[in-house]
Amino acid sequence: MNKTMIRSQIPFRLTIGVTGHRTMSDQPSLRKTIQRILDEIKDTHTHKGRTEFNWCVLTPLAEGADRLVAEEVLKRPEGATLKAVLPLTIADYLEDFRTAQSKEEFHQLLVKDHSPISLKKLPLHDEYPPEMIADARRDAYEQAGKFVVDHCDILIVLWDGKESRGKGSTAEIVHYAEKKKRPRYIISTDVSQTYSFIDGNNNVD
Repeated sequence: MNKTMIRSQIPFRLTIGVTGHRTMSDQPSLRKTIQRILDEIKDTHTHKGRTEFNWCVLTPLAEGADRLVAEEVLKRPEGATLKAVLPLTIADYLEDFRTAQSKEEFHQLLVKDHSPISLKKLPLHDEYPPEMIADARRDAYEQAGKFVVDHCDILIVLWDGKESRGKGSTAEIVHYAEKKKRPRYIISTDVSQTYSFIDGNNNVD
């Protein structure tokens, strides 16, 4: 078997990161836009018939954007895996999910990753006094967002375009991605059919 044939059999896996808001309207339309972006990514990064292509989605699995993009990537016919990076221990993280249904959705996605990454090994109340826990939680979300940017090939952002609402906010992670020159698709959550692509040199398409 020659080297060209061997190379053609090595699967090409693209890691999609995600950041965005927890609460968004018109999710069916946002899903369609995510699908269009995934189609565009595949067409741009593969040579049909020459190599196997599949996906990895890297996400903290928070409510809203994290799960929306994860679900759409996992539907891809080419095959996909999920890599979860959790800002907190599972017990602490679950406190931020508002309903039993949300917690169940989280667990249903989390089981798809056999080795999720937890950036915190101990519960917050074991590491911090009560008056510091809120700040520690925000710091943890910021670190998870930066981890996603640092370890993905392309970032998908669901964002209303408004400036920072505090540490770990979508705007903060977008600015970090800009600093790191991470290629990214930005979907407007206000006009859900609208998106832009910013390449690794921060040029907008």
